[in-house]
Amino acid sequence: MKSMIRTAGFDFAVADNAPTCRLLNGPYSGNYEESQVYVIDGYIVSDNLQVDQVQVIDTDFEYTDHQPVSLRVILQ
Repeated sequence: MKSMIRTAGFDFAVADNAPTCRLLNGPYSGNYEESQVYVIDGYIVSDNLQVDQVQVIDTDFEYTDHQPVSLRVILQ
């Protein structure tokens, strides 16, 4: 799911299909219900771009405390 928040000449594109960040106060449990996770990562895009798709790539925090967010845009 994508969420668009408009501001003068720019859009914020974020996805909430999976969390993008986790708390580092302990080891990751592998369960979103038992670990503190957040959606804080996304993109700021100018008004000459149309957001076609934005989604979190769910790696289950295998490599880092953030998960990648993929963005596909169409140039206007």
